[in-house]
Amino acid sequence: MPRLRGHHLICLQFFVGKGYSRGFVRNTLKVLREKDKITIVDCLDDVCRACPYNTNGRCSNPRTSNERIRGLDELALSLFSVRVGSRIRWDEVRRKLPKVLPIWIKKACKSCSWWKVCKNEMLKFKC
Repeated sequence: MPRLRGHHLICLQFFVGKGYSRGFVRNTLKVLREKDKITIVDCLDDVCRACPYNTNGRCSNPRTSNERIRGLDELALSLFSVRVGSRIRWDEVRRKLPKVLPIWIKKACKSCSWWKVCKNEMLKFKC
């Protein structure tokens, strides 16, 4: 059962096989294959495990900050009404996504470096 942090509940919905490195992409695709039921965590998760910016359990991406990422996690968890330690099914996340996506785009996506990659996939959702 994958362990995911809050923002990955949303961001992985739009993953198109692009990422920081080949290892990161391979790992993310593996996580997506195992995603039926998810455990929510408040730390680096199974996706972050292969991220080149995973530095001693903290996000060290120069285009963002660990604090900003944690804020996105909190936003996503509040939008889905789930808590750290809880479990959620992937199909439940997808069912709730059209309701939360407009808020997420406004508060999270516009300042994200992945926005140009994700936005075409986001257009497929009826919001």
